[in-house]
Amino acid sequence: LSPPGAVRPRLWYLLETSLHPQKPCGLLNTAFLLTMAKWGQGDPRWIVEERADATNVNNWHWTEKDASEWSKTKLKELFKGLKIEDGDLKCETTDVSKVEGEASVSNRKAKIIVFYEWKVVIDWKGSVSSESDAVPVRGTIELPNLSEEVDAKDLEVMVKVKIESDDGWKLKEMIRKKGADMLRSAAASYIEKLKTGIIYFSVSKMTGNV
Repeated sequence: LSPPGAVRPRLWYLLETSLHPQKPCGLLNTAFLLTMAKWGQGDPRWIVEERADATNVNNWHWTEKDASEWSKTKLKELFKGLKIEDGDLKCETTDVSKVEGEASVSNRKAKIIVFYEWKVVIDWKGSVSSESDAVPVRGTIELPNLSEEVDAKDLEVMVKVKIESDDGWKLKEMIRKKGADMLRSAAASYIEKLKTGIIYFSVSKMTGNV
């Protein structure tokens, strides 16, 4: 039974001797092997694939879950409706018009590993007067590199105005100076929720209502 030219490991030796009852240790080794193979004994990490319910015991094996749809919903929720003000200068994010990219959450030995890479475009409108007949100024905010390679506090924030004007310039500068940290804080909230692995542990919560 020994593999030619190979050093017999202990398990192989026990198997070989168990098939020779004449050897003193044969019956003992047979009992040992049967005990090893008995269902439900031993380290549960090594019997995951044998379970009828396919349970990943203690999250030991590498698994991965697509978090893209959950992320799109969560990013839209976090970036829409933000209000940025400075005196008479008032601005609000009205919509998240573009969320391009992907995200995933992996688990290995109960350790959460996240991957995400997004380009986000946010629509905004604002005014430089509290008068009701003030013409609103509109523009966009772009987050071109929301990814795990960039810390949230260093996230690039690009502010644009659809029609250039003095009012538009004032609002753009106000958003850039006072709104950037608010946007970075919202991005940090997304990253924190993603890293908790809540998307991984509960499929029912993959709706963004987390």
